[in-house]
Amino acid sequence: MCDVFFITGEASGHAVAAGISEELRVRRPDIALEGVGGRRMRSAGVSLLADSSHWGAIGVAQALPLVRKILTTARAVRAHLKTQPPGVLVPIDFGAFNARMGRWARGRGIRVVYAMPPGSWRRSPDPRRLRNLVGCADVFLSPFRWNAENLANAGAVAHHIGHPVLDMIGNRQNEREIRDKYVCGSGRLIALLPGSRAHEVGTLLPRMLEVAKGWPSPEDRWVIVKAPTVDSEWLSRILTDSNAGNVAVYEGSSADVLAASDAAVVCSGTATLEAAALGTPMVVVYDGSRMLRAEYRLRKRRIATPMVAMPNIILGRMAAPELLMANATAANIRREVTTLLDNTACREAILSEFSEVRRALEPEGAFHTAAKHILEAVDQ
Repeated sequence: MCDVFFITGEASGHAVAAGISEELRVRRPDIALEGVGGRRMRSAGVSLLADSSHWGAIGVAQALPLVRKILTTARAVRAHLKTQPPGVLVPIDFGAFNARMGRWARGRGIRVVYAMPPGSWRRSPDPRRLRNLVGCADVFLSPFRWNAENLANAGAVAHHIGHPVLDMIGNRQNEREIRDKYVCGSGRLIALLPGSRAHEVGTLLPRMLEVAKGWPSPEDRWVIVKAPTVDSEWLSRILTDSNAGNVAVYEGSSADVLAASDAAVVCSGTATLEAAALGTPMVVVYDGSRMLRAEYRLRKRRIATPMVAMPNIILGRMAAPELLMANATAANIRREVTTLLDNTACREAILSEFSEVRRALEPEGAFHTAAKHILEAVDQ
């Protein structure tokens, strides 16, 4: 019998499930773990029913081609859970899929512990949306204190566990080695994190490499952090085609590279929280197809928060500069990186803001706390 069944839909969720799984195995070595996810979860001892490594999509246009595959997986998961119900179902974020699955599972008598509930960053969520979410799980494990309080006020059992990103960056081991390997003399190191989705890397990395290729300081070095979901050969071809000789590729912890870097260019996503928590000044970038740009323009008119980088959303103000869509040009990236490296007052202001972001992510130990609550549910 499966004790815990995880459902995740993208790289950040895979990392959270893997971290929780490792903690579960420390506490209970014989625990049976299954789920929908990616190779990080498999490496952590989770038997995968389906691979969701390529489910990540931004906007309607990118999501439509994935609908059939996701619906097929949903049917397979329901069939599996009907015949082999787990001790606990643990959805992680990915609300469009997991909210429905959680509600369905509860209707079947399966206990649901929802980790990283969708929209947890909202300090003042829509009351109707919050009420609907409450019915999706028996217990919620939230990364933010205000979200746990909002859920509890709406009638849910909710625990504030802190943000897993603090656990992820706390395990870094190669910071000094990276600095020694790539930096010579007075040179500076700039991290490039072009994202975990193929369309992000294909769109953003060539612009990042254009900046590196034309960079005026020959001693400075640039390091691309390759996400596990990105094909190595494809990324190497992009790098070769750029003719940027001052750029290396690192396959390992993004936290190690960010901690060793003087500045970073980061695709909007979980990595922006890593950079903020580590105190690495960054410029946040994002762009996509014409359809995605059109969707962005439409949504921007309707949303109260015009920012996309999670550190900025948490603060409610623009701490890290954002270059979005048509503004994410090589020239603009070059300008912002130059400011981050050379303008001392700007760096100090950003680092002061990032200290506040880190406090909002505390306490540390989210994986440990999540595992404790999940095992309590398994044992009930």
